[in-house]
Amino acid sequence: MSNWVERGGCVLYQVELLQDWVECRGVSIMPCLRVTVNHSASGRANLLHHHEDALILAPQCFYIPKCKMEAAALQAEALVVKDNLGEQLGQSLACLTDPAKHRGHALLHRKYSLRRALLALLWPSLMLGGGALLVVLVKLTQQLGLVHRDLGRRGPEDRPLHIQT
Repeated sequence: MSNWVERGGCVLYQVELLQDWVECRGVSIMPCLRVTVNHSASGRANLLHHHEDALILAPQCFYIPKCKMEAAALQAEALVVKDNLGEQLGQSLACLTDPAKHRGHALLHRKYSLRRALLALLWPSLMLGGGALLVVLVKLTQQLGLVHRDLGRRGPEDRPLHIQT
């Protein structure tokens, strides 16, 4: 497991669309958008990646578009991302680094974090709790029905007397 931590910011200083396309999960090829940042804490240049998957699938690329798109759509999407990043050249942004395992690389954000995992588990947990509460309420209603039925079978002599004052 990698220890990605935020130590200082990164200054975006180069965005380029490489001529060589890279293989996308063995399905097709895609354009490679390389983004270089200057990490302010270390003063070194790092390749920026959108998240952990981008680093694993294409270590030289920032962003990986969907693999099943046609080449023209892939190129257009990569150009849109390049233009958006190009407008932010020279600006500082928060980035994550792991100098122990991924030297020379930085992440824009974590795809797999504890917060995201907890948020992903929140809705199923609420549904499970709601379902359990529903089962308890049904069982309680059944028990109250049985008690009511048993009280209805008793004769008037078995029922408690109500003294009116």
